[in-house]
Amino acid sequence: MRFKIIKAIAFLLIGVLLFVGFWNVFRFKQEKRLEKLWTLPGDTVDVMFIGSSHAFMNIDPSVLWRESGISAYVLGCGSQPIWESYYHLKEALKTQTPKVVFVECYKVDMQKNYSSRAVTALATSGMRLGRNYLEMLDASVKSRNYMFDYLLRFPWFHSRYREITAEDYMPDYGDVYYRDYLGYFRLTQVIPGQFPRDLDAVTETARLSKKNRTYLNKLVELSKERGFDLVFLITPFWKNAAAKQPYYNSLAEFAEKKGVALVNCNLVYDELGMDDARDFSKTSHLSITGAEKMTLYLNDYLNAHWQLTDHRGDSRYGVWDRNLALMEQIRSDPEAWGNEFKPKAEG
Repeated sequence: MRFKIIKAIAFLLIGVLLFVGFWNVFRFKQEKRLEKLWTLPGDTVDVMFIGSSHAFMNIDPSVLWRESGISAYVLGCGSQPIWESYYHLKEALKTQTPKVVFVECYKVDMQKNYSSRAVTALATSGMRLGRNYLEMLDASVKSRNYMFDYLLRFPWFHSRYREITAEDYMPDYGDVYYRDYLGYFRLTQVIPGQFPRDLDAVTETARLSKKNRTYLNKLVELSKERGFDLVFLITPFWKNAAAKQPYYNSLAEFAEKKGVALVNCNLVYDELGMDDARDFSKTSHLSITGAEKMTLYLNDYLNAHWQLTDHRGDSRYGVWDRNLALMEQIRSDPEAWGNEFKPKAEG
């Protein structure tokens, strides 16, 4: 009888080990921001940026560290709506106590109440099981028929076997870029843009959806509960900028009413020193040079409104030193490094 129990336990342990191995190899690896956040020492992030790709492709924490010793991190997922940013922030607050949180609001014009299943699968991929995870699923999953897939997670990526490469078996996907990752997704390819200079002439407003307003209010309340300063943020983009501006005007009215700052960089584009020919990589994203200029502007904004600690020289913040060293190498020869890796599978 004793031997059978030992045999059963051994069988279960082997099964668990095989499942963990399967999980680590087959899971999606393009959204590593939550996963890497857990590796940071607790209470070391002073400034948190959260949002869609307009946050993590346009803001480079290494620039804030280089200029002022500000410990920043960028969290989010491609096409992330406001409600998923809210739950990502709650997840981050489990280990970090930022002084300032910027919520990037490109998707605040979204009228649908749910994102695509692929977006939600990626947004939840790094979250730990718990109440916050379940609440995010409740807000994000339209059809309860798929809820079990999100709970188990592996149904989303088990069919990746045709795409598996040697790098899937390696820590940090075999990429030195991820060893000291702070959330920035580098874009070294330059695709010239044509930014509209008359957006301040757009004065009309457009109604924000009820769901967006609900979660904007939740963010305001969370900032009061947890004692951080909240800032709404729009980073530069040129495609459909005029069509989106009425929604951002409504966001400005909401922010003023709630006593929350709004930084709309589309309205101060020339102050950023952007070059249409060099500083865009896609219609909605900045190249590595554009992200540096964008972050320099934020560095000045932070120093003008807060007295944040310069953590340079503090051994607890070594990851920021190492991230800066790598990013300086990349900035010196961006073409040699190319764009940040992104697997083909999108969910």
